[in-house]
Amino acid sequence: MKHSALVLLTTILCTTAAARPLESVHDNDLTEVTELANAGDPEAVHELCYRYIYGKEATKNYQKSMQWCAYGAALGIDSSQVLLAEMYLTGQGTKVNNAEALHWYTKAANQGHEHAMLMLYHMYQKGLGVPPDQARAMIFLQRAVDAGYEPAIKTKSELTE
Repeated sequence: MKHSALVLLTTILCTTAAARPLESVHDNDLTEVTELANAGDPEAVHELCYRYIYGKEATKNYQKSMQWCAYGAALGIDSSQVLLAEMYLTGQGTKVNNAEALHWYTKAANQGHEHAMLMLYHMYQKGLGVPPDQARAMIFLQRAVDAGYEPAIKTKSELTE
């Protein structure tokens, strides 16, 4: 069990590039991004979600990250959905809630987010928030592989070794 949790956490932490901030507001300072987000700019909303969860150009603050990630997720921003799912999965800024993590990963995967597909593979494989379902897990892994997502390709190759 500890090994499974470690593998899952490593997958989350080592693949954060899948949830990097959108570029158009990336270079703006925190005050400017906050003003844009408060005005409803979806890219700025995701940028704040990202900055607060990782402490990039802002002090790490899980409460603010949860707020901005939830807002971005509700707007349908797939990367915000993934970060919100990861907060629920790891208990950052909230209690661990595998069902909520599954919900948000599924929303993002349905939009084509490769990291979300890989995380759904892990959740179905390990039975996190759902009964274990190896067939369904492999469907999500294959979708991520077919999309060319390198961490998924590596995961699949390790299964065949």
